Amino acid sequence: MWRIFSAVAGSSDIAGADLTLFNRWKKRAARHCRIVRDGEGVRRRRSEKAPPLERAVRLIAEAAEDLLPNGRLDRLRICGGDNCEWISLDISKNGQRRWRSMASCGNDAKGGKHRMRRKKTAV
Repeated sequence: MWRIFSAVAGSSDIAGADLTLFNRWKKRAARHCRIVRDGEGVRRRRSEKAPPLERAVRLIAEAAEDLLPNGRLDRLRICGGDNCEWISLDISKNGQRRWRSMASCGNDAKGGKHRMRRKKTAV
C-alpha cells in the first residue's frame, strides 16, 4: 500500500506488480466479507472469525479501494519531516499541509531550524 500511495503522491506510475499484490490481498480478505440486506438497503457484513491479520488487511484494503478511484488523490502528501515516510491525506482547508502532524514532524522541523539560527547567531 505504501508503494502505491507513494507513487500517487509523487505523481509517478503505480507499478503493476504492486497492484497485482494489492488485488491478491484484497481478494484473500474478501473471503471473510459479504454484502447482505439491511432493512431497505445493503451493507458489508464482515466475519469476525477471520484471522486478525486478515481482518486488518481487509479494513485497509477496503479503505484503499474506496480512496483510490474516488478520493482526492491530489491531496495525498508524503510527510516533509526528516526521517518520516508517512503518507497522509491532506484535509486542511487550503491543502498546503507539509507534515503528517504538526505536533511531531512539524515541531521537529521548526525546532531544528530554530536551533540552526541560534547557532549561527552565537558564532
